[in-house]
Amino acid sequence: FFDPMGLWLELVLRVRLLHRKLCSVASSPDAVVHDVALLTELVALYRALSTVPRVPRYLSGPFFITVDASKEIIAVVVCDKLGTRLFARAQVIPSARLSWTIVRQELTAILIGIEVGTFLSNLGVELRYMCTDSLINLSRCTANKFRTKGLPAWEILNIHKAREGLVKLGLSLHHIPGRFNPADGPTRARVIELGPDLMKDQLQFFEDLLRQPHRPLQFWCTSDITAENAEGPEDVEMALLSAATADDGDPSPTIPNVPEGFSNGLLARIRSQQHDDPLCENI
Repeated sequence: FFDPMGLWLELVLRVRLLHRKLCSVASSPDAVVHDVALLTELVALYRALSTVPRVPRYLSGPFFITVDASKEIIAVVVCDKLGTRLFARAQVIPSARLSWTIVRQELTAILIGIEVGTFLSNLGVELRYMCTDSLINLSRCTANKFRTKGLPAWEILNIHKAREGLVKLGLSLHHIPGRFNPADGPTRARVIELGPDLMKDQLQFFEDLLRQPHRPLQFWCTSDITAENAEGPEDVEMALLSAATADDGDPSPTIPNVPEGFSNGLLARIRSQQHDDPLCENI
């Protein structure tokens, strides 16, 4: 398949960001824009679009899913060990979510990466690795035990969702340095040309990853969801919500089945307390 929207994702994102800026200063499509900075940016975008470079048409695996996030953009890039892009997707973060922490944005990137991985797997693309430069989310999603002390409800549910998605795809999750993360450029809406040294480091990173025994993640079972203190560095220092099984009433018929270790009563409470969070509406 051929993915032109992904191959030139940075330019597509520049268009979307510029459109958002123009909408903030123009009252109607017919309004005249006098902002010199915006007009200069528009001209630069036109020149960039007119000089798009050629890209390789055929690639051979193995392929890696890389994810990243900034304050404005969430991106997923699937590439080979040379960093050559096969497929990419990104989201311009809605204004209502711009106040989210970068950790939450990075977790959202992992979830989108799982969606991309599912799509490509259904097309026959073999994927075994996902890479993120977020050490916090790496620790939370790969911990031997799932501890939720101090985490908001959104993180609790979506860390579990991320773990479940990684397991279903047979993926292992790894840390990639941000300086040569292939998904870094799209989150900045600009093409980043790596120098020779960084290209060498990137290739070495992916080759080292391929030499390691592949250890896909496993599902958390009930005993792995615990309120005990962390036993070692592989565990995240979190604790299970004490109210997880406290609700003895009948679950609401509108709430679907939930992952093992969570009660419908807990999810009903989460929904009632996070009604203003658009990502919790479908819990």
